[in-house]
Amino acid sequence: ELLAVDRVSVLSIVSRVSLLSALQLMKLPANNRAEHWVRNIILSTHQDDLSELKTMNDSHMDYYCMTKLIYEDIRSETIRRDILDHFRKEAAVQNAHMEMGTRKSKLRMQKAWRKILSDVDDTLTSSGGSYPAGVDKRYPKKVVYPGVIGLYREMDLGINGPEKMPSNTGNLVFLSARPHLYKDISEKHNFAKFKKLREREGVDGRGG
Repeated sequence: ELLAVDRVSVLSIVSRVSLLSALQLMKLPANNRAEHWVRNIILSTHQDDLSELKTMNDSHMDYYCMTKLIYEDIRSETIRRDILDHFRKEAAVQNAHMEMGTRKSKLRMQKAWRKILSDVDDTLTSSGGSYPAGVDKRYPKKVVYPGVIGLYREMDLGINGPEKMPSNTGNLVFLSARPHLYKDISEKHNFAKFKKLREREGVDGRGG
């Protein structure tokens, strides 16, 4: 209560992200006030700070992302709706800045704030034609397609982004039709693969 409500106004964005992550890890149902704390942290964060919070929350290289927080961890429809309404209102303010070409909008153009959604099989890596993963037999199974890492990197940075990949991006989200298994086994396995790709070739798959 002290950090999430009484002192939230003095917390940095990094501290707010850390607090949200701690609440997720301890499981929100463990405390009947936890969902209210999550709502207060998010509703106390505005405009570009909110974009930074959402991006950083998706950059942990694990299953605990903003989407899971809102659509799975939060059980209250009222709290979920409050958070989503807040996102829409803050996005409208940001869009107004962009349309008017304000100083804030020019600074925002330098940020790598975008979400790239990508499949894995026959998109990042070849399935080798192994059904049901995919149909592409041109490359051996699990081979990373030539040039795809560079494509992801350039899309992540954008035309006005920085020359080098920022340390806190979480923009690339890999989608999967594979079912969620007990204790996040499937997700942890995939994130381990993405971590190796990031270390070896620079692809940033921390977004999901």
